[in-house]
Amino acid sequence: MEFSNAVSTEPIELRPGQYKFSVKFCQIVKDSPAPSKKENIIENDGKLSKKFRMLLMNTFDAFDLDDSGVINREKFQLFNMLSGGGEVEDSEWNMLMTKFETRENGIPLKSFIEMHQAEADSYTDKTLPDMWVSIQELGYNQQFFFTKV
Repeated sequence: MEFSNAVSTEPIELRPGQYKFSVKFCQIVKDSPAPSKKENIIENDGKLSKKFRMLLMNTFDAFDLDDSGVINREKFQLFNMLSGGGEVEDSEWNMLMTKFETRENGIPLKSFIEMHQAEADSYTDKTLPDMWVSIQELGYNQQFFFTKV
């Protein structure tokens, strides 16, 4: 059997046979200096900032492990644990399923963003300290750059 050390970031069509893969998609990113300017999660009008919405879209894609276009309960559980939110209780998941638009028993991107808008709206402290903790737990800095693995 012939082995190759080929590397690709593009889709590859494989012919029938046996293969051995080594998937490497993470690398250590050196800590960057503290950002000079903290980005905004929300704009002056209370809506999520464009840069934060982009962070949410990237985060959604990262947790949509099967590219189904929805984050089901299992994927949401993983997201919630890694963002510092802890385990999702049945009552919490059921609330999300009734409050936001769902598809295939999961949360599509639009609802994922709306969920974060609702969270931002719920705070009286508009510095949004809990949301910043989640951002940092997911590995982003205050400029929304991914800095940790």
